[in-house]
Amino acid sequence: VRFIATKVDLDVNQAKTLAQKLRTSGDDVLTVLATQNGDKVNLIISISDALVSSSDLNAGTMIREIAKFVKGGGGGQPFLATAGGKDANGINNAFSAIKDLIKM
Repeated sequence: VRFIATKVDLDVNQAKTLAQKLRTSGDDVLTVLATQNGDKVNLIISISDALVSSSDLNAGTMIREIAKFVKGGGGGQPFLATAGGKDANGINNAFSAIKDLIKM
């Protein structure tokens, strides 16, 4: 799995667009992007179609797991999911939690 996890200085719509582009850049890409605007945090997970098909990875399930670290909630499809929250201090913990979920 090629794993990308980073905080980006974009609005949430730009970050979703970037996540979509990254997910189509290869067959084994899993991306987690975080945006912050004041106290508001957004997390976006994207997974390439081939990786979703060949593994148990599901962006919708994963986003629900990591959203709790930013005191929020979310959902989505197996290949793209988003969450909103209100605690930017939890972004790094959310990134760490994704790493643990990939190892499962």
